[in-house]
Amino acid sequence: MRPIAYQPGLGIVYGSVNVGLLLSQLLYWTGKEGDKNGWIYKTIREMRQETGLTRDQQDTAISLCKQAGILETKLKGIPAKRHFRINLELLEKQLPSLKENAGVAYLNPPVQFVENQQTNTEITHKTTSKNTQTDNNKFNRNRALPTEPISKVIAESSRFNRFTNNNHKEKK
Repeated sequence: MRPIAYQPGLGIVYGSVNVGLLLSQLLYWTGKEGDKNGWIYKTIREMRQETGLTRDQQDTAISLCKQAGILETKLKGIPAKRHFRINLELLEKQLPSLKENAGVAYLNPPVQFVENQQTNTEITHKTTSKNTQTDNNKFNRNRALPTEPISKVIAESSRFNRFTNNNHKEKK
């Protein structure tokens, strides 16, 4: 299972770890949804797999977010499917005062989606690929063919064999 980026401060300021999980996951998907109006489609099952939240936990977290005015939901399509949209402007306005009241010093407002922004997963993959390539290059360099002509290697080994044979004969 893939890990998710969880902002514990969201759970603290909204008084629910489940709200923190739900918001963290929806913030992750914000800007990646492909909907020009910012709607994110997530089934109950997908959200369960991504966050571990049961249907009841999801419903409660969604209700709390809607009460705070930071989440819109709608059913769309046939059969009806759940769609979410975070009100980022309101979330960013609410966070400073909520942060202060909850005594949270580290939570910054979520950054709105930047089109070319890389995710942690993409950065990790790129770094891992680069490190693997570097390790492979080192490995291949250590296993490289001899740089000297084979005739020279054979000649030197012949000299070594003669030297060791002569030393061995002298000791007898």
